[in-house]
Amino acid sequence: QRSGVPHRVVQAFDVDDSAVRTYRHNLPRTPVSTKNIVSLQQADLQRLAADCWLLSPPCQPHTRQGLQLAESDGRAAALARLVDLLEAADPPLLPSSLLLENVVGFESSSTRTRLRAVLLGRGYSVRELWASPAQIGVPNQRTRYFLLASRRSVAPLAAAPAAP
Repeated sequence: QRSGVPHRVVQAFDVDDSAVRTYRHNLPRTPVSTKNIVSLQQADLQRLAADCWLLSPPCQPHTRQGLQLAESDGRAAALARLVDLLEAADPPLLPSSLLLENVVGFESSSTRTRLRAVLLGRGYSVRELWASPAQIGVPNQRTRYFLLASRRSVAPLAAAPAAP
């Protein structure tokens, strides 16, 4: 809302009850589903017709301090499913843009390698950067990894800060 970009959230997904309650409290007009993303099918993509996907998958499989199990970690299954859908979906079902946020370290994961390859193979322009949410006014000092993908022509991003 603060961005000033007109939008409508067609569906939010989370399997964590506390997160769902918080989301419903803060954004009462937004549909929230507890459906596990692993079970999504192409028919769901068609029904939702989302033009932009905003993804913040679990970071534990990719943290530098963790075991770095990537796709071998069960918590990575939902993102792996979305990558499968991006790879197999009929072109009209694909979002025109996608933003993924995760921990620094995700950029070294096999999950990121596969996601980037699928996006490029489907005709997306992909940009990756590291940024602190504080740079855009969000009170959080932790540097995060961002992947931006667009099926439209996009201008190059300004120089991104180096990874920490």
